[in-house]
Amino acid sequence: MIIPSVFSEQILFQTIRLECNGFVGTGFILGFEIQKDLHIPIVVTNKHVIDYQPISHVLFSLHVKDSNGAILEKTADYDWKSEWLFHPDDTIDLCCTLFKPIIDVASQKGLNLFFHTCPDSFIPTEEVLNDLQTVNDIIMVGYPDGLYDEKHCLPLVRKGMTATHPSIDFNGQPEGVIDIGCIYGSSGSPIYSYPGLYHYNKSNGFTLANYNPILYGIFYGMACTDIEGKVLTNKVVGHKHYAAGKKNNGKTTTEVPINIGYYIKAKELRVFKDLIISKYGIVQ
Repeated sequence: MIIPSVFSEQILFQTIRLECNGFVGTGFILGFEIQKDLHIPIVVTNKHVIDYQPISHVLFSLHVKDSNGAILEKTADYDWKSEWLFHPDDTIDLCCTLFKPIIDVASQKGLNLFFHTCPDSFIPTEEVLNDLQTVNDIIMVGYPDGLYDEKHCLPLVRKGMTATHPSIDFNGQPEGVIDIGCIYGSSGSPIYSYPGLYHYNKSNGFTLANYNPILYGIFYGMACTDIEGKVLTNKVVGHKHYAAGKKNNGKTTTEVPINIGYYIKAKELRVFKDLIISKYGIVQ
């Protein structure tokens, strides 16, 4: 197993394969800094991944390390009845659950989990987004159509680009659009900047890519066409209708992804910090 020493490797251990009611989605571990010495890790995904149930049985597939800190090939799979906090805006498809209870259960069983946390400092400010250009390279990490490296329990990384300017709320909603291969199972995937060797912004032009990555947001839906090539007007989310087709006014339609995805902007994650502090009585 690799020793994740750089960002492009660490992201493999930030994501978690989630399974709920027979369907696979993606979650990722985000760490909120509450105080200088207090960080709270949470698992973030879409509401539809857990079937819109705030109390859900979800199977978490997690990495394990030995007493020397070496990552083992075996994984720990927990069918965990978890409590999920929903984003208070019903139109925003985000939820989260505390990660520490899962760590504690693993520890009680003599297992040390191995994971990396996406720090909340990766959530960009408006100033950072305004300084970007329209087209930016991105990567999305997850389990498209349930595919992953089963032997090592590692996700797949896909590369694409932003299709709308990251500072603009698409159609007035806290969303953005990306040009990337996307499919069911990618729901809940984090979307990061990926500059390659060089990074560009308006302030400094091209510089060597020694900078903090940007968490653009969380993938939740995609644009599709029907079997005749007509673009469907509604964003397609969830995974229950894919390929099998569904009834529409008595006709069976099939949804065909066209590599246009929608993501919820990372700024909406800040809501969960306040919810957690309030719900669990955390003193800042």
